[in-house]
Amino acid sequence: MERQTAKDQIEKELTKKAQRNKTLFEVRDLIKLLPKFKSREAKKIIQEMIEEEILIYWSSGSTTKIGLKKFVKQG
Repeated sequence: MERQTAKDQIEKELTKKAQRNKTLFEVRDLIKLLPKFKSREAKKIIQEMIEEEILIYWSSGSTTKIGLKKFVKQG
């Protein structure tokens, strides 16, 4: 699986889950969506998606999660 395919897969799965009212995920949840990649490589792909502003960090102060930018409400 190439990197762009992996990014598309993450975006597709998170969009499906957002339709069921789950918009925030822990890094380990996202890594599970990429079973063909080792953990370190999956984290790099997730970080690239954050840099490309597809994914966004969300923090409650004590917990940090990640979600698709178009579904996460900041503020």
